[in-house]
Amino acid sequence: MDEGEFLHLESNKLIFHEYEKIYLNTKDAEIIDTEGNNINKHEFKETQKLKVNFKPPVGFSKPPISGAFKITIIEK
Repeated sequence: MDEGEFLHLESNKLIFHEYEKIYLNTKDAEIIDTEGNNINKHEFKETQKLKVNFKPPVGFSKPPISGAFKITIIEK
């Protein structure tokens, strides 16, 4: 797994009930900051809250791996 294309996120447990953390594949995802600007994933801060438009989960991996169509930072 290329760590440059993945984020390790805290799950809200709504989608992945059994896990607190998931890997999110950011390849091809549109990433938007709080002002509506496109940014790259290296501009995230660890404590920021994100809204993620998920792609379907990838198999039965532990921890779960999912992709994203769009990632929006909702809190600085």
